[in-house]
Amino acid sequence: MLNKMSSVQLIVLFCVLSDHFALSTIWRCGHQLYEFGPNICCGGKVHKVDFGDVAPRCCGDQPYNIYNSSTNCCNKRLIVFTREPNLRCCNKKTYNMLTHSCCYRRVKLGGTNHSCCGSQAYNVNTHICCGFAVQEGRYPCCDTLSYNKTTHTCCKGHLQPAVTDHGCCNTVAYNTRTHTCCGRGKHVYPGGIGRYCCGKETYDYDTQDCCEGAVQPGGRDYHCCSSQSYNWRTQTCCQGKVHAGGYGHYCCGSEAYNMTSHSCCRGKVHEGGYGHNCCGNKAYKRASHTCCKGKVHVGGPDCCGNKAYNWASHTCCKGEVQAGGYGHYCCGSQAYTMTSHTCCKGTVQAGGYGHYCCGSEAYNMTSHSCCRGKINAGGSGFRCCGTAAYNVQNHGCCGNETYDKETQVCCANTVKSAGPSLKCCNTELYNKETHTCCDGRIQPGGKRHLCCGAQAYSYKYGEQSCCGEKLYNTTTHVCCLSQTYSKTTHSCCRYGQPYNKMTQTCCRMVIQAGGMDHGCCNLHAFNTTTHNCCRSHILPGGLDFRCCGGQTYNTTSHRCCGRKISLRSGSRC
Repeated sequence: MLNKMSSVQLIVLFCVLSDHFALSTIWRCGHQLYEFGPNICCGGKVHKVDFGDVAPRCCGDQPYNIYNSSTNCCNKRLIVFTREPNLRCCNKKTYNMLTHSCCYRRVKLGGTNHSCCGSQAYNVNTHICCGFAVQEGRYPCCDTLSYNKTTHTCCKGHLQPAVTDHGCCNTVAYNTRTHTCCGRGKHVYPGGIGRYCCGKETYDYDTQDCCEGAVQPGGRDYHCCSSQSYNWRTQTCCQGKVHAGGYGHYCCGSEAYNMTSHSCCRGKVHEGGYGHNCCGNKAYKRASHTCCKGKVHVGGPDCCGNKAYNWASHTCCKGEVQAGGYGHYCCGSQAYTMTSHTCCKGTVQAGGYGHYCCGSEAYNMTSHSCCRGKINAGGSGFRCCGTAAYNVQNHGCCGNETYDKETQVCCANTVKSAGPSLKCCNTELYNKETHTCCDGRIQPGGKRHLCCGAQAYSYKYGEQSCCGEKLYNTTTHVCCLSQTYSKTTHSCCRYGQPYNKMTQTCCRMVIQAGGMDHGCCNLHAFNTTTHNCCRSHILPGGLDFRCCGGQTYNTTSHRCCGRKISLRSGSRC
């Protein structure tokens, strides 16, 4: 019947069955329909499988798991190693590994003790594989051939007759006791142990040297100097030439010299060894001469421009030698000592320690003063007023003019004659015994008067003060924002804001509702007759209540022990 169903009928059937199989996929196996996943169709039959998350495969007419190492599918035949442990697969053919081998995907006769040599199987106990060719015997390989070590030697894949103490020189075998391999394996020369290569010859390292490919007489104390050898203990090599003289000799260009008796200056040998230096291309004795700008001078040991001088007795100032050594300093092109002179703007002035510069002149600050570049009599206790100096005890400075404090006064940078009772009020004088200066204006009233704004008032010290431009009694009133209030009813809060103490409270500079019976708990006002402040929190409890930890308690019936509340009728804390 299924064979006669059209594709439309199968789709309708699938839709009907989909309610039963939910999201499962329906497949066809011969004349059967099956759910793919837990089942698979192999050889026209439905097989139930349980391989977990691995999708099943068919091997002929049987299902198998490709990740199961105990099975294998070979040309549609399922091999189970637990039942047939010796069977293996070779290019879709099964074979017994005990009797055959798989070489290059071909089954070859020979199992146990056999291995592959290219596409051939061979017995590893009787043969050897050399370069994909089977050779009889168990000898080592030399390229594609096996060889007997007792009769032959293999040198880079070439068979050579065996020699005593043999070695290979490229593809040639040689006796290492009688010959040496040279030229990077290209040549064999007579001479064995202890000899080395030198061009096309060998040489004895203990008695000879190899210099530029030629054997030269020599030994351990010899080196090469170009193409010839020399004894470095008695000779010196300079630019390829051998010179007499070993230890203590050095090269100066192409010449050798003894540094104890000669010097090398710019490639030329000069007389004078230790204690000599070079000055250009000449040698000089540094104990008695000095080199200054390429010229030798008698004396020294220092240079001042192109002249030599002794810094212990002279000083170099701007390229000129001046008399005076230790303790001398330069002032322009002159030398001076600070114990007796001072340098001011490049000129030497008389006066040493304690002297300072006032412009280009020196002065003693204990007896004189420097005022704007001018020296004035008077040292300590004097100050400057413009270019003049004055004694601060009896004189003062008014603008740039000095004045006598006993007979004069300074009013707005102007000196005026005055007695002891006269003072300045802006630019005018007034008698402090009879008048007062308020905001730059002279007002009647002397010492017992107080300025409130521009007005002078007679006042009682300690009882009266100013509030704005008015006088008020400090014992009965308070001044808030230039306004007076009765102390019994008002007080000042933040920024001088007035508040009524009968109906308000100031907590942390903030005015809040609450009168005389209120207190502050952090930022908030509270009634002290009905509440308490415990750890910045307002809690119920009035005058008979206290804080214990974070709670309130009645002191008449309870007590606070540590941080715990307990009855008074109980035991003591």
